[in-house]
Amino acid sequence: MEKDCYLVIFQLLNKKTVINLMTVNKLCYFIAKNRNIWTKFCLDSLFPTNIDYNLYVNYKKCYLINEWCIKRGIKHVFSETNLKKTYNNITNIPPELGILSNLRTLNLHDNNLTSIPPELGNLSNLEKLCLSSNNLTSIPPELGNLSNLEKLYLDNNNNLTSIPPELGNLSNLQTLYLDNNNLTIIPPEVGNLSNLQILYLSYNNLTSIPPEVGNLSNLRIILLWENEWR
Repeated sequence: MEKDCYLVIFQLLNKKTVINLMTVNKLCYFIAKNRNIWTKFCLDSLFPTNIDYNLYVNYKKCYLINEWCIKRGIKHVFSETNLKKTYNNITNIPPELGILSNLRTLNLHDNNLTSIPPELGNLSNLEKLCLSSNNLTSIPPELGNLSNLEKLYLDNNNNLTSIPPELGNLSNLQTLYLDNNNLTIIPPEVGNLSNLQILYLSYNNLTSIPPEVGNLSNLRIILLWENEWR
């Protein structure tokens, strides 16, 4: 019954009806204030369990995520730990995705993304982030907050000329793909990635790599082909 109620809310918000939007908002707020219904939603994995039920704003975020996913053929995003949508000409990532605290994998390679919302840095359980083959021009420093991230793919973004030093905070990172970009410098903080095993830097415009990279005792593979070494 509760599931059906929530789906009805989504439908009402999704369609141009004569129903007053304020009435729908009041219904959302009532559900958010009802502990029993809220607990039932969480137990059924319809929402991340760490959302404060007193904050109605999160319902709006859930709705926006739902809309973004429906348009791209993504279903059941609140009950999944993996979100993959590739080769779909996606041009933006909604910042509301940052509330998906249970997400383990986010794969959006081969789209038309030009930027990444800093809110993705709130995905506390994310283990794999793939943004290869897009049109990214910069990386938000907030991605350095992804303490559980193990694999990061930022390759084949031809307009990407730098990465933020905050990526050096990714203490669990094991794989970092930065090849086929236009990077001119690698921040020395990369040397703090103590668990890094694979580092791809080929096909950039690098003239040198920081000596701190030599501190990466677990590094097994580093590729440096086709740069501007001096």
